[in-house]
Amino acid sequence: MSLPSISQSGRRPVRIVLGAASRSHLNALVKYLEEDAELVVVDRWLAYPQLLRGLRRTSPDLIAVELDLLGATATETAQRIEQARPVRVVVLATAADQSSDRARAALAAGAIAVVSESAIDLDAPATASAHSFRCQFRRFAITTTPGAPANGQRTVASLIRPPGTTVIGICASTGGPPALESALGRLPADFPIPILVVQHMMRGFTEGLVSWLAGQVAPAVGVARKGQDLEPGVWFASDDAHLVLDPCHRLASDEGPAVRGHRPSGDRLLSSLAEVAGAGATGVVLTGMGRDGAAGLVAIKNAGGLTIAQDEASCAVYGMPRVAAELGAAQVLSPVAIGDELARLAEGLRR
Repeated sequence: MSLPSISQSGRRPVRIVLGAASRSHLNALVKYLEEDAELVVVDRWLAYPQLLRGLRRTSPDLIAVELDLLGATATETAQRIEQARPVRVVVLATAADQSSDRARAALAAGAIAVVSESAIDLDAPATASAHSFRCQFRRFAITTTPGAPANGQRTVASLIRPPGTTVIGICASTGGPPALESALGRLPADFPIPILVVQHMMRGFTEGLVSWLAGQVAPAVGVARKGQDLEPGVWFASDDAHLVLDPCHRLASDEGPAVRGHRPSGDRLLSSLAEVAGAGATGVVLTGMGRDGAAGLVAIKNAGGLTIAQDEASCAVYGMPRVAAELGAAQVLSPVAIGDELARLAEGLRR
C-alpha cells in the first residue's frame, strides 16, 4: 500500500518508526497512532539493531521505541540512543520505569522524551486523551531538536514544551483598542511569540479593529482562522465565537454557549492556553467592565505561566483587571510597560 505524501490538512504526515517487544502490541500501537492522518508508521521492529539498520531506507522523522528494547543497563540504553542520531527518539516506558536509571540515561544521551505507556489506552483510540497524545507526538517531530544537553539534566516536561513563553493571550473590553495599540506598539515586526486576543465589541466591528490596528503596530495582525497553526502575529477571535488553542497547538473556533455573557470569552481563551501550553503561557487582562479573563489568568498562574493585569490609572474601566489583580496577577502594569515586558519575554527566547 502506498503512503500519502500529504495529509488531508495539507501537511506532510510525520513519519514514525516503531519498536516494541511484542508483535501484537506493536500492531496495536500502529493502529492507535494512525488514527491521526498526520501520523504514518513507515516501519516497525521487534529488535532495536534491525530498527537502526532500516533507518536509511525509511528516513523517518521520529523513532518511538520501548525502553526494554534499548538494553538492560543505563550504559547500553545511552549507547543505542546515540546510535540513532540525528533522528529524534521517543522512549516508551512503564510508569515504574519512567524515573529509572535507564530512562534518565536515555534522556541524557539525546532522547527527546520518556513517555509513560500507561497514557496509551489502545482500546480507546478515539478519545480526547488519545487525540492529545497523538498531537504530542506531532510536536515531538516538529518542535524539539535532538541532542544531549550539556549537563544531561533534562526532564520530560521541559522536553515536551520549549522553554520560556510560547504563546500570549490577551483579554480586553471597554477601552481595549487604545490599550492594545500602546502595548503591541512596543513590539518589533519580527516578534516571535504568537499573541491571541479576545476583544469584546459589537458584532461586525472586529474586522475594522483588526484593519486599524494593523496600520498602527509592527507585528502582523489578523483574525484567527479555524485550524490555523500557532504562528507569530497578533490573532483576534472572530465575531461571536470563542477562540481557543487546541492540544495540537492550532487555533480553534468554538460557537458554544457564551461564558458569563461573553462570546468570545477571555476566560475560555486563557484557560485553553493554561491547559495546552502550561508554564509556556502568558496571560494579560486589559481594561474592561466585569471579570472576564480573571479566572483564565488564575488557570495560567496555577500552570506556572506569567500573569499580567493593567493598572488602574491607565484603565478606561477598572473592572476586569481589578479582579485579575485581586486574584493574584503577578504584575500590574500600564499598557506601555506591558508591551515592554512582552518584548523582554522574546529577548529571553533569543538568548
